[in-house]
Amino acid sequence: MHPNAKRLTVRNPELRWVALSAWIRAWDPTLDDEAVAQWARGLAREVAATESDLLWDPMADTVIAKVPMPAREIDKRLCCALARYAGIRASFPLFKRPPPG
Repeated sequence: MHPNAKRLTVRNPELRWVALSAWIRAWDPTLDDEAVAQWARGLAREVAATESDLLWDPMADTVIAKVPMPAREIDKRLCCALARYAGIRASFPLFKRPPPG
């Protein structure tokens, strides 16, 4: 890992697991815990594949920034990764609009 890497708590409440998992379940209330966990793993893979200087563990509400960057930039990148993974337009607030149906 890069010597300047820092493990940080996800600051944006919309990107914390309690909010994300509720939002995912709003898409499909029939999802079981394993299916929701698959989303977390998919989000982590999406960030690892597209954001070379970030790693995200959604269920732990942590992100590793391999280089120093402002929290706002981290939020933006996580939001964009979430949007790519979910197939939606990236914007905040995430949860003021209904999930795609």
